[in-house]
Amino acid sequence: MTYLMLIYAVLFPVLLGYFTINIFLQNKDDASFPERIALGFCIGLMIITAEMFFVLPKLNISYSVMSISIPLLPFIFLGLYITIKNKIFSLAVFNPISFVKEFADLSLLEKLFILLLLFRVFYVFSSEMIKPVAGVDAWGGYSMRANVYFLEKTSNVPAFPPTVRGQHNALSQTWVFTCINQWNDILSKINFPLYYIALLIIFYCAVRRFKPRSIALLSTYILGSLPFLVYHATLEYCDFMIGIYLFAGIAFMHLWFNNPHIRYLLLSLAFLFSLITIKSEGFLHLTIVFVVFALTIFSKKLDKATGINIIRNITIAGIIIGAAYMYQKIFLVPNESLLFLPSPDFSRVPALFSVFGDYIFIRDNWNIIWSLLLILLIFNFRKLKEMNSFSLLAIVVFELFGFMTYYFTQIDWVYNMLFYVTPAVRNILQFMPVTMFLIANLLTLEMPEYPLSESSLITNKSRADNK
Repeated sequence: MTYLMLIYAVLFPVLLGYFTINIFLQNKDDASFPERIALGFCIGLMIITAEMFFVLPKLNISYSVMSISIPLLPFIFLGLYITIKNKIFSLAVFNPISFVKEFADLSLLEKLFILLLLFRVFYVFSSEMIKPVAGVDAWGGYSMRANVYFLEKTSNVPAFPPTVRGQHNALSQTWVFTCINQWNDILSKINFPLYYIALLIIFYCAVRRFKPRSIALLSTYILGSLPFLVYHATLEYCDFMIGIYLFAGIAFMHLWFNNPHIRYLLLSLAFLFSLITIKSEGFLHLTIVFVVFALTIFSKKLDKATGINIIRNITIAGIIIGAAYMYQKIFLVPNESLLFLPSPDFSRVPALFSVFGDYIFIRDNWNIIWSLLLILLIFNFRKLKEMNSFSLLAIVVFELFGFMTYYFTQIDWVYNMLFYVTPAVRNILQFMPVTMFLIANLLTLEMPEYPLSESSLITNKSRADNK
């Protein structure tokens, strides 16, 4: 019975999210079935934890499988109606003959990438599910909180110390505890390796919209094999989660820049606003993304986009409201994670560049990704003009310097955490999928073609005649 309910703990978020995604992506060609399932798992689990935190405690309703599941059925019914009406789903996706034929049509190198990715998935799954929660922060910050929520049947526990971190991580484990009706420190982690699989699928499909299959598979393999990313896919921290939701939001925002249908933008916002339920860094990511968004939407390329004037007006209003909120959060009601220096200390600047340079280029957390990005920016700079890739570059640059600014402005004990390696590297992890997406947009597997001058043609012709 326990394992049957564990299956329910996975399938219900997938079904809920799949039909919710279909509410946004109402055209069959908007996304493939695997992408809808991967996006659905992420958004479905987010809807469940949002209900568990923002709705049920306010109504004094205790957690149970029924009390959590039944109120969410309207999302499923509406999505099911749209799915049937628009013929989004087809049983052809389960045709094994078609799958085998498509796999056979792949090149040997593409098959190799897929097999290596399957090995990575097996490694992450087996590493995650053979042991209980081991990380100190993972246990103290999320798993213990999940256990308390399960025992109390609510997230409203006055005797339990509050947290400045988001609730999604803990409540996603509480959801599993509630389904299997026991505290099982291993089974509760089932969502974490599924997040890794979801990231690979979402990333591949996002790249595939703009690039050939070979580049999409290569870049997905590179992302899926980054040492620090794989390591955190086997842990119960929030940084890997943030990376997935941030990437999904930016990927659909990038799609909207190039194909401005409002449904892409709405789905992008759904993923981006999910960040604030995961970790406090979500506010920094939202600020950066919306600054780049505001700069991009006033370009002439989007003048003919549907509802662009309304979007621009809402963006201006959002900037004003967001600035007021950030002013309040920073100066009026300081957050526990925002502890500013009384005055700037510019002696930190060389150390910041040295430390971040070491974490990015020297250590083996990211292989040669950042060096590859620099090379592509030098030799394929013109490709930034294609598909509005300048916005991706701006986000990556602002993300990097945003975290550097954070450590520059904080008091000494927060600044000193920069030298413990893992905090800053975990910050970088949060936007690594976006960085890899930028690389994929710049990447080409063909040799560049250079035009020959008339003199060189004459010289080559004379050499041929002499032979």
